[in-house]
Amino acid sequence: MSTEKDLTGITAPRDTRRKIEGLVQRFARNLDVYTRPDYKETQVRVERMLDLHKKLHAATIPADKNLYQRQFESTDEEIDPLVYELYGLTEEEIAIVEGRE
Repeated sequence: MSTEKDLTGITAPRDTRRKIEGLVQRFARNLDVYTRPDYKETQVRVERMLDLHKKLHAATIPADKNLYQRQFESTDEEIDPLVYELYGLTEEEIAIVEGRE
């Protein structure tokens, strides 16, 4: 197995190094997105979804499961437009993402 140094100077297998470099490059390309105020709004909703997901799977009472499921779906619907706006997607791109094209 061939090893090389990655961007951090750490020796790693070549495929791992390439993956790390790809992640660093993708992060750098999208840095403006991560620093925008509306990114935080999206992040808060994603964290809410993760919390609701845990509650949904831990719930034992059907009414609670129903409540958490509805809240989860509602939060998911709120996130999509925020993400589309963050990344500046066009209507055509949104249709592709949503499987309408």
